Amino acid sequence: ELCEAASDTTNLRYQNEAIDRVVAAGATFFASSGDDGIYDCGLAGGSQTQVTVAYPASYPSAVAVGGTNLQAAGTSWAETAWSCTDQTTCAPSGTGGSGGGESAYFAKPSYQTDLGAPYDSAAGRLVPDIAVDGDSDTGFLVYAPDDPNANSSGYTQIGGTSLSSPIAAATFTAML
Repeated sequence: ELCEAASDTTNLRYQNEAIDRVVAAGATFFASSGDDGIYDCGLAGGSQTQVTVAYPASYPSAVAVGGTNLQAAGTSWAETAWSCTDQTTCAPSGTGGSGGGESAYFAKPSYQTDLGAPYDSAAGRLVPDIAVDGDSDTGFLVYAPDDPNANSSGYTQIGGTSLSSPIAAATFTAML
């Protein structure tokens, strides 16, 4: 994923054409919304300089996938937005949070009209479209004995919207 605001427009045009070819061939294109909340451009000198969304999730032909957090609730699970409240908690050294917001490059597509207040006033494409577990505290447990974060059995827990997006794609595929 790229920081939309820092992306070269020529590069975006070529990537958009490639995504459009995939979609025209009948495939669905899933893209991660980022793991730094609205701060996908990163921090500069300890303070955020630009609020933005992630590309290609912001491209209207993509299904933008955000992240959620799962919590045990008795015998079932509760799912909430995986979010961060400020640039410190959103930064890679923090706990992260699902990317999202309004695109500055792409107009709001017709499928995002009449969403209700406050979203109807947005002129740009809104991200994400859907969300799946992405919090690294509740994500997948994988065997990675060389990972410095692995437990004594060699397992580590992973997350992020780079996990959410393939989970969403797999779920979509299983429904076909």
